[in-house]
Amino acid sequence: MSSAPDITTIETQERTLVLSKLDSETAFNIGLASLQYAKSQYPNRSVVVDITTVAGATLFRSYSGEIQPDNEDWIKKKRNTVIRFEKSSLRFGGELQNRGKTLADKALDPSIYTNYGGGFPLRLQTAPGITIAVLTVSGLADHQDHDVAVNGLKKVLEI
Repeated sequence: MSSAPDITTIETQERTLVLSKLDSETAFNIGLASLQYAKSQYPNRSVVVDITTVAGATLFRSYSGEIQPDNEDWIKKKRNTVIRFEKSSLRFGGELQNRGKTLADKALDPSIYTNYGGGFPLRLQTAPGITIAVLTVSGLADHQDHDVAVNGLKKVLEI
């Protein structure tokens, strides 16, 4: 299975995995590709895939396996982290760790933000520096959640 990518790899993923458009069909295709990847690479594991805009509109949500009570909390925390810091939650967590810092050191409420991976910014080619939505995966190890998001996007982008 996958291991956690380094910060440079994650930055490259964020820079290159950008969309030409994000509409309901694109969101459905990304969500479905992510869910299918999760089922093929992590069989018999429960996972949630969510795509929500920064304004709060849910474009895709699906569960595979058992729904865990804390999945909703993880989805929200990962999404909040991506929106606030304009980077994937795995990259944010890795950068914190590399600096020897914690959420508390940054005065961040752990009930609102997280340093765990699984949230990935969705951006458009026409405005690659602006996050318009977040693809969030929960249920696996955080680097595996990130892996599912990245590979779902790669499938749809045909990379």
